[in-house]
Amino acid sequence: MKIVVCAEITEEGLKSLDHVADYWKEHQVSSAEVHLVHIFETRVYNNEFAVSVYPSPDQYKEVDEAVVRILKEKADDLFKKITKPQKCIYKCLHSTNVKDEMMEYLKAVNPDLVVVPTRGLSGVKGFFSSSFADFLVRHSPCNILVVRPNQHK
Repeated sequence: MKIVVCAEITEEGLKSLDHVADYWKEHQVSSAEVHLVHIFETRVYNNEFAVSVYPSPDQYKEVDEAVVRILKEKADDLFKKITKPQKCIYKCLHSTNVKDEMMEYLKAVNPDLVVVPTRGLSGVKGFFSSSFADFLVRHSPCNILVVRPNQHK
Protein backbone atom coordinates (compact mmCIF):
# COMPACT_ATOMS: atom_id res chain seq x y z
CA MET A 1 0.00 0.00 0.00
CA LYS A 2 1.25 3.49 -0.88
CA ILE A 3 0.15 6.37 1.35
CA VAL A 4 0.75 10.10 0.87
CA VAL A 5 0.53 12.23 4.01
CA CYS A 6 0.11 15.97 3.51
CA ALA A 7 2.38 17.64 6.05
CA GLU A 8 2.26 21.33 6.85
CA ILE A 9 5.52 22.66 8.33
CA THR A 10 4.04 24.85 11.03
CA GLU A 11 3.74 24.17 14.75
CA GLU A 12 0.04 23.46 14.33
CA GLY A 13 0.57 21.40 11.18
CA LEU A 14 3.23 19.19 12.75
CA LYS A 15 1.08 18.75 15.85
CA SER A 16 -1.75 17.52 13.62
CA LEU A 17 0.49 14.62 12.50
CA ASP A 18 0.13 13.23 16.03
CA HIS A 19 -3.52 12.58 15.19
CA VAL A 20 -2.43 10.67 12.08
CA ALA A 21 -0.24 8.48 14.34
CA ASP A 22 -3.21 7.92 16.66
CA TYR A 23 -5.19 6.63 13.68
CA TRP A 24 -2.29 4.45 12.51
CA LYS A 25 -2.08 2.76 15.90
CA GLU A 26 -5.48 1.28 15.13
CA HIS A 27 -4.69 0.39 11.50
CA GLN A 28 -1.47 -1.41 10.71
CA VAL A 29 0.64 0.50 8.19
CA SER A 30 3.94 -1.26 8.78
CA SER A 31 3.91 -2.76 5.29
CA ALA A 32 3.11 0.58 3.61
CA GLU A 33 5.25 2.98 1.63
CA VAL A 34 4.57 6.37 3.24
CA HIS A 35 5.30 9.71 1.58
CA LEU A 36 5.43 12.69 3.94
CA VAL A 37 4.97 15.65 1.62
CA HIS A 38 5.17 19.38 2.30
CA ILE A 39 4.54 21.91 -0.45
CA PHE A 40 6.32 25.21 0.06
CA GLU A 41 4.19 27.91 -1.50
CA THR A 42 6.34 30.10 -3.72
CA ARG A 43 5.40 33.75 -3.36
CA VAL A 44 5.77 36.24 -6.19
CA TYR A 45 6.08 39.91 -5.31
CA ASN A 46 6.29 42.80 -7.70
CA ASN A 47 6.74 46.52 -7.48
CA GLU A 48 7.41 49.22 -10.04
CA PHE A 49 11.08 48.21 -10.33
CA ALA A 50 11.25 44.42 -10.21
CA VAL A 51 9.59 41.09 -9.63
CA SER A 52 10.93 38.95 -6.81
CA VAL A 53 10.21 35.37 -5.88
CA TYR A 54 10.50 33.75 -2.45
CA PRO A 55 12.06 31.35 -2.11
CA SER A 56 14.16 31.90 -5.18
CA PRO A 57 15.22 28.82 -7.14
CA ASP A 58 18.76 29.10 -5.73
CA GLN A 59 17.25 28.77 -2.21
CA TYR A 60 15.30 25.58 -3.02
CA LYS A 61 18.08 23.22 -1.95
CA GLU A 62 18.42 24.89 1.45
CA VAL A 63 14.65 24.96 1.97
CA ASP A 64 14.32 21.33 0.84
CA GLU A 65 17.01 20.18 3.27
CA ALA A 66 15.39 22.05 6.16
CA VAL A 67 11.91 20.68 5.39
CA VAL A 68 13.16 17.10 5.00
CA ARG A 69 15.09 17.39 8.29
CA ILE A 70 11.95 18.62 10.09
CA LEU A 71 9.81 15.87 8.53
CA LYS A 72 12.35 13.18 9.51
CA GLU A 73 12.55 14.48 13.08
CA LYS A 74 8.76 14.46 13.38
CA ALA A 75 8.53 11.01 11.81
CA ASP A 76 11.19 9.63 14.16
CA ASP A 77 9.18 11.00 17.08
CA LEU A 78 5.98 9.40 15.74
CA PHE A 79 7.67 6.08 15.02
CA LYS A 80 8.49 5.75 18.73
CA LYS A 81 4.72 5.42 19.25
CA ILE A 82 3.77 3.32 16.22
CA THR A 83 5.37 0.68 14.01
CA LYS A 84 7.58 2.28 11.39
CA PRO A 85 6.34 1.83 7.79
CA GLN A 86 8.31 -0.40 5.45
CA LYS A 87 9.49 2.62 3.46
CA CYS A 88 9.27 6.34 4.25
CA ILE A 89 9.88 9.07 1.65
CA TYR A 90 10.25 12.71 2.66
CA LYS A 91 9.46 15.29 0.01
CA CYS A 92 9.42 19.07 -0.26
CA LEU A 93 7.82 20.55 -3.35
CA HIS A 94 7.66 24.18 -4.49
CA SER A 95 4.80 25.85 -6.31
CA THR A 96 2.77 29.02 -6.57
CA ASN A 97 -0.31 26.75 -6.60
CA VAL A 98 -0.18 24.22 -3.76
CA LYS A 99 -3.37 22.41 -4.79
CA ASP A 100 -2.28 21.82 -8.39
CA GLU A 101 1.20 20.74 -7.25
CA MET A 102 -0.29 18.14 -4.90
CA MET A 103 -2.51 16.82 -7.70
CA GLU A 104 0.55 16.46 -9.94
CA TYR A 105 2.41 14.62 -7.18
CA LEU A 106 -0.53 12.28 -6.61
CA LYS A 107 -0.73 11.50 -10.31
CA ALA A 108 3.02 10.80 -10.39
CA VAL A 109 3.19 8.45 -7.37
CA ASN A 110 -0.27 6.86 -7.79
CA PRO A 111 -1.02 6.30 -4.08
CA ASP A 112 -3.74 4.09 -2.63
CA LEU A 113 -4.57 6.64 0.05
CA VAL A 114 -3.99 10.32 0.84
CA VAL A 115 -4.03 11.37 4.48
CA VAL A 116 -4.92 14.98 5.22
CA PRO A 117 -4.73 16.09 8.84
CA THR A 118 -7.01 19.00 9.69
CA ARG A 119 -7.04 21.45 12.53
CA GLY A 120 -10.62 20.57 13.44
CA LEU A 121 -11.82 24.14 13.09
CA SER A 122 -15.45 24.91 12.42
CA GLY A 123 -17.56 27.96 11.76
CA VAL A 124 -15.86 30.98 10.22
CA LYS A 125 -12.34 29.80 11.19
CA GLY A 126 -12.95 26.41 9.57
CA PHE A 127 -14.41 27.97 6.44
CA PHE A 128 -11.16 29.81 5.71
CA SER A 129 -8.72 27.09 6.77
CA SER A 130 -10.10 23.87 5.32
CA SER A 131 -10.04 24.57 1.60
CA PHE A 132 -7.00 22.31 0.96
CA ALA A 133 -8.65 19.26 2.53
CA ASP A 134 -11.93 20.09 0.81
CA PHE A 135 -10.14 20.39 -2.52
CA LEU A 136 -8.47 17.00 -2.11
CA VAL A 137 -11.74 15.35 -1.12
CA ARG A 138 -13.30 16.60 -4.36
CA HIS A 139 -10.38 16.06 -6.75
CA SER A 140 -8.05 13.32 -5.49
CA PRO A 141 -7.47 10.38 -7.84
CA CYS A 142 -7.61 7.99 -4.86
CA ASN A 143 -9.23 7.55 -1.46
CA ILE A 144 -8.82 10.32 1.11
CA LEU A 145 -8.57 9.99 4.86
CA VAL A 146 -9.25 13.27 6.65
CA VAL A 147 -7.91 13.00 10.19
CA ARG A 148 -9.41 15.44 12.65
CA PRO A 149 -7.90 16.15 16.05
CA ASN A 150 -9.60 14.47 18.95
CA GLN A 151 -11.57 17.34 20.44
CA HIS A 152 -12.18 15.46 23.70
CA LYS A 153 -8.60 14.88 24.87
